Amino acid sequence: MKKILSLLILSVLLFAEDRPSIDINKQLQKYQDLAQEFVNKSQDSLQYYGDKAIELADKTSDLEIRQDVYYNIGYYYKRSGLYDSASVILENALKYYKQSKDSTGIGKSKNQIGHLYRLKSEYLKARAYYKDAIQIHENFDNKKELGRSLTNLANLYTKAGDYNKSIDLLLRASENYQQIDFTEGFAWLDFSMSMLYNSVGESQKALEYVKNSLDTYETLGDSIGIRLCYSQLGYLYTHDFDSLEKGLEYQKKTLALARDLGIKVIIADGLAGLAQTYYKMKNYDQAKDYFKKSSNYRLESGMLSGISNNFKYLGYIEAENGNYYQAKKYYDQSIFYAREANKKGVMRDIYQALSELYEKKGNSSKALEYLKKYIHLDNIILSNEVTKKVASTQLKHELKIKEQQNRYLKQQNKIQELKITKGNLSRNILIIILSFTIILLGFIIYLYYKNKKIQKLKRLIPICSNCKKIRTDEGYYEQVESYISKHTGSDFSHGICPDCMEELYPDTYERIKEKNKI
Repeated sequence: MKKILSLLILSVLLFAEDRPSIDINKQLQKYQDLAQEFVNKSQDSLQYYGDKAIELADKTSDLEIRQDVYYNIGYYYKRSGLYDSASVILENALKYYKQSKDSTGIGKSKNQIGHLYRLKSEYLKARAYYKDAIQIHENFDNKKELGRSLTNLANLYTKAGDYNKSIDLLLRASENYQQIDFTEGFAWLDFSMSMLYNSVGESQKALEYVKNSLDTYETLGDSIGIRLCYSQLGYLYTHDFDSLEKGLEYQKKTLALARDLGIKVIIADGLAGLAQTYYKMKNYDQAKDYFKKSSNYRLESGMLSGISNNFKYLGYIEAENGNYYQAKKYYDQSIFYAREANKKGVMRDIYQALSELYEKKGNSSKALEYLKKYIHLDNIILSNEVTKKVASTQLKHELKIKEQQNRYLKQQNKIQELKITKGNLSRNILIIILSFTIILLGFIIYLYYKNKKIQKLKRLIPICSNCKKIRTDEGYYEQVESYISKHTGSDFSHGICPDCMEELYPDTYERIKEKNKI
């Protein structure tokens, strides 16, 4: 008895120990689901449920659960613009993945952290994390994550002007995406190719690739990808094709989607793009308003990568209006932030603008000083070596790019098939509706004529009092059966009623009657 009692007590204790773990796992999943629900919708709600999930994850002894919770929440924070929080959480996720020796988790975390450093314009750190991620995914043949990391590193090299490395990485990414038939990867790849071609001055090719990318993202229903493509199209039409109305249309769409996402740095980008289009249209009041709003959002978000450009344009507008003192203040702010972010192109533009400003003010020595700075920086940016790199990239990889385009065509054909399937579905639904309508109409017509014939029978019918024939409208007499059959479509089968049988066939009637009694 004591032994049984001891076993019962032990079972209760074990259940009591296991139950909280079960409850914690359920609660963790609930908090993660709620956090995901608020991605790109409400930063406050996202952070509330995300922090709850992290707090609960710290209480579990299961390392696999903890590392996945940290990665998921960090990824959600990054998607929603909570970059500082995302950085801390993803670093912890990386630490836990290393403890469990989860190579896929390590590579994914490094890729995400690299992206965060890129957003902060810390390009050397971003490159190091991307390279580590690529090495890990190559070792373990994770083609999807390898393609993503290769594309991200390629975009970093595009930004740095190393186009040979960029194109090589994009081609490698394409090969990986093809092997696993990864549609989303092709969309991101097309967008990256658009940025590359735009950087080397091939605007038409940039336009073709971004349109391909947009087509795929629209098919996938990916609002973030659609917004990126709208932004690129707005930029290309504004700056490279001088189609300002088209540029304005896409910039407005970009800003609308950015506001839906609610991420300050993305809203800042949308405002800046729209401001640049208004500037090109010489609508300086609107441009000034949007550049200021964009700058405020950047300062609030702490992501200052584009703020130097905003201040540059604000300086241009003030100089255009003859407000040289205010223009100089904006130029100084622009140079300060451009130096912080190593934006040589912005610094070059400001040196030229300051040279022109001092020339207008009659200060020749200052004008000359800034002109020399401008020429020096312009020579660095437009050096022969960079020009050669662009030229060699075009010659070296033109055939490879064409091969890739042929391969992309297969992917685009699949997307087209998906669209055709959707179109066929719509057409089939329409055919069913039309068929049903025709059948219904036919049935209504049938009922109408049948009812019409019945109505004929409802009127007063002349019938012979002796032979019971019915007189037709033409004055002829017809048998009752023939008349009703003609007007209703009914047929007759003949029998004999008991009364008539008794009258006409009394012997037979009596036999049947006697038989039924038995």
